[in-house]
Amino acid sequence: MVIRVPRRKAMVLSLAVAAAVFGLSVPQAQAQEKALVIARDMDVNALDPARAWCDTCQIYNTSVYEQLVTLDKDNNLQPLLAASWSFNPEQTEFTFTLDPAAKFSDGSPVEAKDVKWSFERLKNMKGNAAFLADPITAIETPDAATVVVKLAAPNSEFLNQAAAGFLGVINSDVAAANGALADETAAEKDTSETWFLSNSAGSGPFVLAAYEPNAELRLARNENYWRTKPAVPEVIFRQVKDAVAQAQMLQSGEVDIAMQIDPETPSRSKARPPSWKRCRPTTSSISPSRRGPRPPPST
Repeated sequence: MVIRVPRRKAMVLSLAVAAAVFGLSVPQAQAQEKALVIARDMDVNALDPARAWCDTCQIYNTSVYEQLVTLDKDNNLQPLLAASWSFNPEQTEFTFTLDPAAKFSDGSPVEAKDVKWSFERLKNMKGNAAFLADPITAIETPDAATVVVKLAAPNSEFLNQAAAGFLGVINSDVAAANGALADETAAEKDTSETWFLSNSAGSGPFVLAAYEPNAELRLARNENYWRTKPAVPEVIFRQVKDAVAQAQMLQSGEVDIAMQIDPETPSRSKARPPSWKRCRPTTSSISPSRRGPRPPPST
């Protein structure tokens, strides 16, 4: 990934990138109020967390939706929707206490029923990411702030898996009103796929603004975000398949970030600005491994 950074604005853009793309928060006054534009060869197959299975999907899922927990740059578990958690000695039962401040983009609270519904839907939709929920045998919600997840067998990795973007929590009331199902008939009778392509129902720092297949994906700042709001008002992913074309757009200033430029492309460019910066993906970057297993290569 390469970022075009004018020297006098290097800190501003780095803060904006952190807030808009890496999921970090920075004071509004420290970033420019303009869209962050990213060139990427998008592989989107769906914008429904239960159907999505792609690298871009994981970026989307962790920007628009939130998980019970997340991973920091050192891959240590951190609270997200869950303020705290515990598990039994056998690691077959995990109890999560939701943050009372957590709310969806429409202002409604994130409740235990939403977690239960989202996890059961992922399992029953039987998509590529369903394996993350398959080990779950039961989910109990003793109250609106408590979720108890029971597994078929001990799993010391379950908390890390719970940070995967595919386990994003959906506003169940809104999604169900638009054709989404979570019961055992979901795989055959759910009719929400088209709705999810133009709407979102998450609690993340961004909401879906627009999506045009093979052209552009726009995310707008969630003005009701329950944590510190992102420092940029909008993130625009533009479909650019060719690495050379991404580099040219970066040179011209048409985009701020090029995500799929190979190491040789910038060095071959005669017009390479001295302020370009190459960022190696790590667990704190856009790399899909940040919040869960990476989808296999397309065949």
